[in-house]
Amino acid sequence: MKIAFYYRNTDAERKCKEFSKHFDSCKIITGVDNLDDLKNFDAVMVFGGDGTVLEVAPYAAKYGLPVLCINQGNLGFLSELKDNATPDDAKAILSQNKISEKMMISVKLKGREFLALNDVVLKSDISKPVYITARINDEFFDEYRADGIIVCTPTGSTAYSLSAGGPIISPDVDAFSIIPVCPHSLHSRPLVVPSEDRITLSGIRGEDKISVIVDGKCAAEIEGTAVAEISKSKYKVKFFTDVQNCFLKKLREKMNRWGVTKD
Repeated sequence: MKIAFYYRNTDAERKCKEFSKHFDSCKIITGVDNLDDLKNFDAVMVFGGDGTVLEVAPYAAKYGLPVLCINQGNLGFLSELKDNATPDDAKAILSQNKISEKMMISVKLKGREFLALNDVVLKSDISKPVYITARINDEFFDEYRADGIIVCTPTGSTAYSLSAGGPIISPDVDAFSIIPVCPHSLHSRPLVVPSEDRITLSGIRGEDKISVIVDGKCAAEIEGTAVAEISKSKYKVKFFTDVQNCFLKKLREKMNRWGVTKD
């Protein structure tokens, strides 16, 4: 198996180079501009936090590469191995060859398409709220006056969506969640819809300045009346998974804010 080793900052560089000494068919890649090189590999090992995984995800999905992440960041919810993992730990997971697939969001905007593993966010460019209309399968659903709107996958439901009061969605549930951010309303609440639904978010006021954030990075800045078409992507991200891990266990370990340490 030909493996690409990817890192993007100096904190993860040492770990990446240490691991590379223990794998014969590997090559170190760093920097977003070089991610297209992943097409020449069979798998990718990511050294970093969730942000680094999100950076790699669209390329890994397009080229069909499974991902294994060794956490070198903070939370590391998308990581299968902790920061103290050894090369033997990584080899053990690779040898299991258990793969899980995670859906992605496609957002089409002004003739361009972007892919997100976690979420797509339309938010105000300034401190004032924006006015956004939401349609689902071309049917009017709601008109929001809010700081922004989040559309997330089950993977993204433990990220920004969670902070905004959205529900945690099990990865086995084939759905999206639509979450208004700080809505100036008594009725606007998160909504979970099937992933086969088409979501259309459109601005109402031309004077609004809206940023389109895809997996935490600004993909575009648009005028207030622009339209974003959001749907399930044909691409999925493959992850190497430890057979001993499960979603609920990871949720307890990574997101433990309630003081619960054991079953």
